[in-house]
Amino acid sequence: MLIMDSNTVNMEPTKRLFIEILTKDIKLEKAILDLIDNSIDAAKKLNKNLEKFKIRLTLDNKIFKIEDNCGGITVEEAKKDAFRFGSENSDEKANQDSVGHYHIGMKRAFFKIGNIIKVDSATNKDYFSLTINVNKWRKSPEWNINLKSFGINSDLNSIGTKINIKELSEEAKDKFNNEKFIEGLREEIAQTYKDVIKKGITIIVNGYVILTSRSVNETELVRYKIDNKKYTVEIILKKDRPNYEESGWNIYLNDRRVVASDKTDLTGWDIGAEEQYHVIRGYVYAKAKRTGALPFTTTKDGLDTSNPTYAELKSLMIKALDESLPKLSNGDYATISYKRPRKDVEGLKKMFKVRYYKNVGEKTYDEYIKQNNIEL
Repeated sequence: MLIMDSNTVNMEPTKRLFIEILTKDIKLEKAILDLIDNSIDAAKKLNKNLEKFKIRLTLDNKIFKIEDNCGGITVEEAKKDAFRFGSENSDEKANQDSVGHYHIGMKRAFFKIGNIIKVDSATNKDYFSLTINVNKWRKSPEWNINLKSFGINSDLNSIGTKINIKELSEEAKDKFNNEKFIEGLREEIAQTYKDVIKKGITIIVNGYVILTSRSVNETELVRYKIDNKKYTVEIILKKDRPNYEESGWNIYLNDRRVVASDKTDLTGWDIGAEEQYHVIRGYVYAKAKRTGALPFTTTKDGLDTSNPTYAELKSLMIKALDESLPKLSNGDYATISYKRPRKDVEGLKKMFKVRYYKNVGEKTYDEYIKQNNIEL
C-alpha cells in the first residue's frame, strides 16, 4: 500500500482495472493453455524426456481443476516469483524452451476462470498450499497473499501442482458445460502442443487422453535449418491433400503453437488463395533459451511484429515459400481469373454441359485456341 504525503501523486493501479486489463483480450481457452504452459515448462526443467509427465484437466459448470506431476513449485519460488505479476528474474535465467516470458499467464487465468483459487504444490524439497479469494483480494489495499508452508516433503509421490478453481465466472460456467467447447478445447490442445505430446507428455481432459495425428499424405518440399546465437529455427514446407482451411503457415515458438494455418501478410503468404496452393503446409519451429528472443505476444496467440526476430523469420519463410512453389506437381500451370455477366456464363454452362464456372473458363480457353489455330 502506498503511503502518501501532501506532495505525492498516487499512481497505483486499481485492482479492478488491473484485472480487467489482464483478462480483456484473452479467450477462455487461451487462458487454460497458459496453465498447461506452466506445467510443460516445469516438466522440461526437470527432464528432456517427457514420457513420465502427466497433466490432467477436469472442468464442468461448478469447478475447474488442473493437476500435474511436473515437479511442483518450491516455497521460495512461490514467495518470491511464481505469483508475482511479472518477474524479477532476468530473461537470461529462463530455462530452455520456456514460454513463460511475461510471467502473467497463471494469474490471468485465475482471474478469467473464477473467484476461489486453491493451489497445492509439492517438490522434492517442500510443499505449500494457498487460497485466493479474488473478490476479497480485489477490495483489499494489500497486494500480498498468505501461503501455508508444510516444510519438508516426505511423500515424494505427491510431487506436482494442483489447482482447483470454484465460483466460476459466468463465461466459464456456460462454456465448461458445453460439450462443443470441450471438444474444441481438446482439439486446440492437440494442435498447440503437438510436438510435446509426440515427445511423450500426457494431457488428459475430462478423462480423454489427447492424441495427435500425422498426415500420411504429406511430402516435403523445402527444409531450412538455421542456428545462431539468439535462436534456432527449422522451416519446413510440405505438400498435402488440397484443403484451404489447413493450408498456410503454422508457427511454433519453444514447442508452443502461436500461429495456425495463416495465409496473411503476417507470415508473408502473398501467393493468394488459388486452389493450386491449398496443398501447401508450412511449419516453423523456433527455439531460444531467452524467451525474449522470440516474437511471443502476451497472449501467445499471434506474433509480436515489433520483435527483431519476427522480421528475420518472415524473410526466411518468404524465401522458403518461393523455393517450394516450382516443386508443386501443378507448378507448370497458371490460374486465369476474370468476371463476366452471370446470365451469360450460366448459358455457357448449359451449352458446354458443365457444372462449374471454372469449367466454363477452361472450355472457352480451349475453344479459342482451337478455333484460331494458335500454336503454343
